[in-house]
Amino acid sequence: MFRKSFAAIMTLMLAIFVTGCGNDAPKISADKSILAWTELYATGTSSHLADAGIPASSEQDIKDTLNKNITGEMKDFPLNDKNIEEVTKYFLNHLKDITKVTTTLKSNDAKNPVVEVKAVTIDTNADQETLMKNDGIQTLMETVQASAAQGKSIDDMKKDAAFQNIAIESVKLFIDNLPTVERTLDVKCTVGKGEDGKTLYWMPENPEALAVFAQGR
Repeated sequence: MFRKSFAAIMTLMLAIFVTGCGNDAPKISADKSILAWTELYATGTSSHLADAGIPASSEQDIKDTLNKNITGEMKDFPLNDKNIEEVTKYFLNHLKDITKVTTTLKSNDAKNPVVEVKAVTIDTNADQETLMKNDGIQTLMETVQASAAQGKSIDDMKKDAAFQNIAIESVKLFIDNLPTVERTLDVKCTVGKGEDGKTLYWMPENPEALAVFAQGR
């Protein structure tokens, strides 16, 4: 579950804002900026974006793509469109609740500082056996099997209000009990230039690597 990557898209987009700035440097320290970037990749938002100087367009693009990918994953469940939208929002809120990020400036190099990132995120690489033991999945499987035994198809289940009530609560229980992982990553930084062509900010030299890390992949 939840292994679709939007990192390649972000790498291309962020490359537009990378700049060579001579001796100029952002006013905000690299550790604060990488904190914001990590939270943004992990959850689609961060309360530290303004302080880090990250362009609003970057936030919106990442948020939209993350939402699209999670919605795509939720379509694996036997839910109707309305309930897919609901569990997607539920999952995004859950990400905000469980994601914990701390950053430390490890090397204060003038051009390419290095920031150590420690993060607790959902472990999207958890093995299938672990996921199948999740109470939400067990309940959902039993409900699907019972409905199938009555001759109902997946389309029938999506139209069945009683089934949908059980299914949506089962998926939420599954989300609540997803395993988490704590990891550490050293992030080499480079200077980015904002949309105004003047504002400078620190960003990961390898956005894809930070996105993979932040999403527990």
